[in-house]
Amino acid sequence: MIDTHGDLLDQDRLAMLEVGTTPYTEVMQILGSPSVRTTFGSEDWIYIYSQQKRMAFFKPEEFKRTVTVLKFNPQGILRDIETKDLADGKNILISPEKTRADMDSLSIIDQIKSNVGRFSQDTPVN
Repeated sequence: MIDTHGDLLDQDRLAMLEVGTTPYTEVMQILGSPSVRTTFGSEDWIYIYSQQKRMAFFKPEEFKRTVTVLKFNPQGILRDIETKDLADGKNILISPEKTRADMDSLSIIDQIKSNVGRFSQDTPVN
């Protein structure tokens, strides 16, 4: 089975965009809604397309990915287009070890001492 996620951008439509002149409203008309919009910093629209091979109960294997990032300036004009594929990605291994919090290494007495003076003095004691 082949699982497809997202929509592959039409290269002819992508070529219609002009860096430095195309506003985001026109990009929306030409390409449609992005997969993701960034929420911090600059306004970036990200279009993601992915295909995976899946056989029975085995883990799916991604064999194709295209990520197109459209970057806009504060006035909403396209300022850059970046396209990445599967070869540009990096595997991130998750460590099975637990990350220790600072409080794990403190005894109960140390934790009580560290809280002295942290509580509001305006709170009535019952």
